[in-house]
Amino acid sequence: MQESHEVEDLRRALTVGSNWIGDGRTGDPRYDEQLLRDNAIRLYETIQLADPYLRAANASVLECGVGACFTIDALRWRYDGQLRLHAIEHPNAVRPRLPDELDKRGVTFAAHDLLSDGLPWPEVKFDLVVLAEVIEHIPPTELPDMLRRVSAAIADHGALLMSSPNSQAIWNVLSLAVGNGQMLDAAFPPERGSYGHIRMYARKEVEELLSYAGLELRQWTLCNWAHAHPWPGAPMRDRVRLGIQRTMPRLIPRWASAWICTATLAR
Repeated sequence: MQESHEVEDLRRALTVGSNWIGDGRTGDPRYDEQLLRDNAIRLYETIQLADPYLRAANASVLECGVGACFTIDALRWRYDGQLRLHAIEHPNAVRPRLPDELDKRGVTFAAHDLLSDGLPWPEVKFDLVVLAEVIEHIPPTELPDMLRRVSAAIADHGALLMSSPNSQAIWNVLSLAVGNGQMLDAAFPPERGSYGHIRMYARKEVEELLSYAGLELRQWTLCNWAHAHPWPGAPMRDRVRLGIQRTMPRLIPRWASAWICTATLAR
């Protein structure tokens, strides 16, 4: 019950603070409210995994791909000004108001392409680096070296926190077995700095990528928050598919829609 209250508190904080640009909003109040609550569930689970690395005074956090400010606002809700927050976003994806929004939140910001160079602020070692819903948008041939650059910014006692859609989600399984076979977006040249969902990863693949980057997996959590309800006007086949996605992971956890993990520097 306590967790439910905290998710609701976080949902209210996101309603007040976060920018709804993009991120699936439809204009239908009922659906958008559910989408916001889904994000609150995801973010609550995210900060639960982050907490062991953020207990020191003035712990430092870097979010890569700050987007709609959801993760930043969840961290501010939980830690109430006790963190040193940094954020980056691809130069082509920076909304006009984003630098001012982050400045008002006390977040140090840089427009930066993760694939082009090392991270900004080379003098800073971060207690936590967050890649929330990012790696599925990265060209797979670029991801291993990008993770190496990210790992170089992690403090000795710090961690990387990642989340991403689950390649084994039941809606993907159904699409391959009886649907149209589409799990991923076509890798058309991106218009706003990042591709669509061009690659999803299973746990074994993530462990291999982390090892290449000099990291070790610490925690792996499957979660089933993502897009659990049909959008307005969704065809019946998608309503059935989403209904199955909502229920089946209770029986077979590996069919969950997403995962969150933490990793630390390899010893």
